[in-house]
Amino acid sequence: RSYADMTSGAPRIWKTDAMRKGLAYMGDRQFVYGSDCFDAENPEALAHNLKEDREILAECGCSKETTERILVENAERWLGL
Repeated sequence: RSYADMTSGAPRIWKTDAMRKGLAYMGDRQFVYGSDCFDAENPEALAHNLKEDREILAECGCSKETTERILVENAERWLGL
């Protein structure tokens, strides 16, 4: 099984387009949120990017349940937590 990390440095318009296409093709159970891509010394960057990524998921029509699945539950399942 493959997972796609939704975090990236891509421009927002590209990322939103890619998420729409990825969700249509793969569904919401194959995306994970790679919070480890941010500098641990800069929690403000993580907070900013998490806010923006939540907005992107909302723009893609994701429900609260889908958003929680992508941001938390898929990684927990993948890691066996």
